[in-house]
Amino acid sequence: MPIALSSEVLIILGVAVGAVLLISVLFMVTKKKQQNRIAILEEANALLREKIQNYEQKGSAKVPSAGTKTTLAVEQIKKIEALESELAKQKRRVKEAKVIAQKATKVKYDFLTNMRHEIRTPMNSILVFAELLMQELKEKKVLSYANNIFISGKKLLEMIDDILELSRMESGTFEIKESAVDFKRLMQDIIEEYAEDAQRKGLEFTLEIDSNLPESLMLDATKVKDIISNLVDNAVKFTKEGYVKVKVTQPDSNILNNSIDLMVTVEDSGIGIEEGDQERIFEIFEVRDNVDHIEHRGTGLGLSINKKMAQLMNGDVTFTSKPLKGSTFRLFLKHVEVVLGGSEDEINEDNIDFSVIRPEGAKVLVVDESLENRNLIRDAFLDSNIKIFTYDNPREAIDILKRRAFDMILIDVDMLSSDDNAVAKVIKRITDAPIVTLTEIRLKDVDFTGCKANIVGHLKKPISKVELFKVSLKVLSSDKYKATTTRGQENLRNVFAYIDDSRIDAFLSDELVQLSDLYTKAITTNDLEVIKRFADRLLRVSSNHKIEPLVKYAKKLLNDIELFDIDSISELMPEYAKMIEILKSL
Repeated sequence: MPIALSSEVLIILGVAVGAVLLISVLFMVTKKKQQNRIAILEEANALLREKIQNYEQKGSAKVPSAGTKTTLAVEQIKKIEALESELAKQKRRVKEAKVIAQKATKVKYDFLTNMRHEIRTPMNSILVFAELLMQELKEKKVLSYANNIFISGKKLLEMIDDILELSRMESGTFEIKESAVDFKRLMQDIIEEYAEDAQRKGLEFTLEIDSNLPESLMLDATKVKDIISNLVDNAVKFTKEGYVKVKVTQPDSNILNNSIDLMVTVEDSGIGIEEGDQERIFEIFEVRDNVDHIEHRGTGLGLSINKKMAQLMNGDVTFTSKPLKGSTFRLFLKHVEVVLGGSEDEINEDNIDFSVIRPEGAKVLVVDESLENRNLIRDAFLDSNIKIFTYDNPREAIDILKRRAFDMILIDVDMLSSDDNAVAKVIKRITDAPIVTLTEIRLKDVDFTGCKANIVGHLKKPISKVELFKVSLKVLSSDKYKATTTRGQENLRNVFAYIDDSRIDAFLSDELVQLSDLYTKAITTNDLEVIKRFADRLLRVSSNHKIEPLVKYAKKLLNDIELFDIDSISELMPEYAKMIEILKSL
């Protein structure tokens, strides 16, 4: 048996609807008046400036006779002064109008906040009773009435929240609250939320995330999720068949400032947007005309809020669309800070094996005031053959850099960037060794302008052994590592195998005459002068016969001699005898 809704519920519903419509009208009228007034004043300013320029040009023009020159000049000056006075008045009026507009926006925001509270209380009751009716009713027609009441009530609350959000942005009370966000997890949560709807419609619903995307990013998770959720919701809502594809990429990254550019693309094969509507899609209260179902008809505020919100977060929302062929919406956020892993992460560090880091014998320079940090890094490499050199100030570190070649430098970011990046510039002149900063501050606050040092990564203090292991493995095992003389004999044999036999024979003949005795003297006496003479002669002979591995070896040896790197020289000298044995065996 059909039931009638109580008069109290209908009255409350009517009041709620009327209040929201009144809010919307007031919102639009007030905003339009403010915009018109400012536009008129700014147009008046432009006209006044144009008149002043015209008078200035006339005043500077040549006059026909000397007798009238002074009189014309005085008149022009008076007119210009009068116009400048009027322009100053107009500027004050524009400034006052802007202040009034800002105050009106603030009043509107306060009014909406209060109205939201006053409307939400009775509206929640309407929604609760509508939901209870939906559970109790059996007759389809009456059930549809209750369902429409429930859906309309939700839409009213959504519209109030949207208007409030928009008002907050315009009044300057919009706040971005950044925190560390697992962005991959965030995207997966959004996809799971809409997976059931997509599956019900038989859509191909996919998520693709760039494998290089950092694990954690500094974002306002709530606002970013609101934007992406709205884009995904629209895509699923307006696609009857086909697909909805969500893709996350990073078009660019800035290792120096530890940030990336983030792109979220939502592509669908839905109804698309008519060309005439595309210019208005981000306007307030703009609703798609080809949407007829009450559940699909929105307030027309979602995309407008999304775009404004993205712009306030140093980004934008853009789109491309073809009618009946689908749309592609993109959320782009610039310079999103990457969260560095720290020792507070709950990861077992006891089983990390630093001895697997290659090449063995690599040298690492550590520069940090904290003895605890220096000891942690040194102790981490105790079971490996990597040599750690620690200093508590950059002056001593620079002195050792002049005498030794290092494969990686770990340095406190304040030391590196202080005094207009003075230390970084000095290091750059000495070496191109990869640099990893040690930091306890957000790197977006560090000015690396003009710093050309080879910064390849960052470690957060307190230092995590896991992150230290990761960055060391990445840097020291890189193809850019140039210690070619530490290769195994098998690798050397493969390198020499590509050299023509005639060139090898010719080199060995000259080697026996010009290099053999000098090499024996150099390696037995360890006299740097003798070693340098040997290296110079080897460079000349190997270059003549185009034996490239020996050319590189000689250049490396000469470079270490110049840097006074005794350890490296001691390692290099025995390698020459091994290379000669391989050449003879070939």
